[in-house]
Amino acid sequence: MTLEGSSSKTMTDDEWVLTWANAKKLSEATANAVISLGFDSMEALSWQDPQIFIKSLGNDKGNSNHLAIVDFVMLSEVNSGDNDERIVSESGAGQLIFKSGPFKPKLESLNQRFDIVTSAANELPSGIVGKNHPSASPNSPLYEKAHLQILNEIECGNYVFAEKTPRIISPLAVIPKPDGVVRIIHDISRPEGSAINSCGGMEKQRFQTLDEASKLATPNCYMAKVDLKIAYRSVKLSSQSQEVTGLRWTFPDGTEYTFYDTKLPFGSKFAHHIFHRLSQAVRRMMSRRGFTIIAYLDDFFICETTKQRCIHALNILLALICKLGFMINWSKVVDPTTKLTFIGIEIDSIAMELRLQGEKLSFLKHELAEFSNQNRASKKQLQSIAGKLNWASAVVHGDRVFLRRIIDAITPLKHNWHKAILHGETWHDIEWWKKILETFNGKSLIF
Repeated sequence: MTLEGSSSKTMTDDEWVLTWANAKKLSEATANAVISLGFDSMEALSWQDPQIFIKSLGNDKGNSNHLAIVDFVMLSEVNSGDNDERIVSESGAGQLIFKSGPFKPKLESLNQRFDIVTSAANELPSGIVGKNHPSASPNSPLYEKAHLQILNEIECGNYVFAEKTPRIISPLAVIPKPDGVVRIIHDISRPEGSAINSCGGMEKQRFQTLDEASKLATPNCYMAKVDLKIAYRSVKLSSQSQEVTGLRWTFPDGTEYTFYDTKLPFGSKFAHHIFHRLSQAVRRMMSRRGFTIIAYLDDFFICETTKQRCIHALNILLALICKLGFMINWSKVVDPTTKLTFIGIEIDSIAMELRLQGEKLSFLKHELAEFSNQNRASKKQLQSIAGKLNWASAVVHGDRVFLRRIIDAITPLKHNWHKAILHGETWHDIEWWKKILETFNGKSLIF
């Protein structure tokens, strides 16, 4: 059999498996283990996307256990960081099967609905109404842009006029973005103690990093990138969650209307958690097609040894994303190249370097200089500087130890306006960063 865009040379089933394993950076031993389990054809490797399970009998022959080579959106039995090699190695004696699965449905499209509340939300009082932030009032300089965005949300069916008052109406806020547009934030962290974000905890997740992307880079390799457009707004909410996503907006004529939000809102503490599961599901789908990609929320990074293979991977990823129902930000799609910026860091496969962008690096140096003259800093200020230093740490090797105590200073602060005294170890760490960046050229080698 041949695949579209592949070589016309006929390969045996075992050769297809070995090719697949090599593309996934799996060992030949693992590929042979997969073959020995009956995983001996590209059809079994799920080019057409059926669900794949290893039915493991383990030591107890009376009970079977399904271990997924996952493209699941959510699967409690298998961690999001689990890899296929570990799953295969732990499966023991077993067989490959195709089925819907005993746990959760696979990601077939964005028709699947998600929850941003747990059963604990039933204990929240009804009739909660939050007043919009000043940035979302008709007197705000951001109001005109925000109103156009509200109209677009209504037209797209994301905001639906409420026939009855929602259980909870949370305040809206509007923040400007560097590209001149605005983002509407649904502040579901208020009122404190009775807010949607007060309900339920979250399991820890491990996000993919720039380190993982740079490890894929080889001399003169080709890279591509895909960015999703308003990614969260592609994700539908369950009817249970929609009951508590009320919002109000004042139109230019002074009339105030009440809506409920049917999509994943900016402001939910579960938003990153949910979208991480979605993007990792896409990554798994690409992995089973023989392409290793990095997925960081709504950014997808492709790295291949040849330009032709990189183009092939990019086309498959774009088709898959469209099929699932995501919107692509075409202006940010980067075709195969040897120099590409991913998560704010430039990767150069010709020079085999990582680089901090000059303008951002200059701004960070300026901000550190201001910090060194302060005696106190708010939680919001510390979070901002910690985030920027964490960005720089992707290139400044061995520096993360000098970030830990800055993060520790944030932990005791409850509100954004609460302040910490900058002294002792925290101050010394800020000074260390300031001195390092004064002489740092913004580059590091990829090993």
